Amino acid sequence: MDDNRDAADSIVALLEANGHEARVAYSGAAALEVLATYVPDLALIDLGMPTMDGYELARRVRRTPRLAYMRLVALTGWGQPEARERSRAAGFDKHVVKPLKASDLDELIVLSAHGSHD
Repeated sequence: MDDNRDAADSIVALLEANGHEARVAYSGAAALEVLATYVPDLALIDLGMPTMDGYELARRVRRTPRLAYMRLVALTGWGQPEARERSRAAGFDKHVVKPLKASDLDELIVLSAHGSHD
């Protein structure tokens, strides 16, 4: 979930090219709509989305029992310790600073499959 459509679309294309099923949402509200019918193993969420930021989206996801096992990754330009602490408090499993490289994405998928936390 990212309000930068090009970035979000590129990640989805990369995932699909590697055989993964993926969905895209460009806002927190759109993400909640997607999650009403689709529960991924892993969600990459931009923290700086307008209207509903990634922190609020993560809190809402964590309050939804059927989404309890979904892995949440904060994908952001904010790497400061305060941002990392806020993402952890909001319920994110990992905090990754942009730009996301293909190797980073592969590592996140492996960690998600094994249930590892940051």
